[in-house]
Amino acid sequence: MEMITMKTLAMIAVAVALAGCTNSAAQVEMKYPNWFAFEQAALEHPGPMSGEPYFRCDYTTQKCLKGYALGGAGVDIFVGVVLDARDRKTVLGHYKCLDNFRWCNDYDRGVNWKGNVVLKPDMPRACAELMQATGMYDSRREPCKGFGFDFE
Repeated sequence: MEMITMKTLAMIAVAVALAGCTNSAAQVEMKYPNWFAFEQAALEHPGPMSGEPYFRCDYTTQKCLKGYALGGAGVDIFVGVVLDARDRKTVLGHYKCLDNFRWCNDYDRGVNWKGNVVLKPDMPRACAELMQATGMYDSRREPCKGFGFDFE
């Protein structure tokens, strides 16, 4: 069993706050599924931004984080989901978090790390598929023209 550190407790507290902002996946459709898939593929795909699988649960709060993380001593970037810890399957939200979970994009509600509602449409599915297949994209060319890591 993994020992719970203060850093892990802080991360779980953020997960609880994030998941408290969303309804269950069955109740709310994700507003930005392609952007989430793009961000997740960026960490899953081998390369300089390659992340490691990440899974942490806290049974006091009944929440888990599952996804990919990139970082050294802390978690610089996390892309993944908040799960209900009781079944470890029910998705409560889809997020990208930066700086040890201080700043998070909520892809279900369309709220960026600054707390602003994102007004532009979801990126094209073809852009997410390009990132999944190659680990690369160009925001100046189709199919990703005008889209990238700037969820604003």
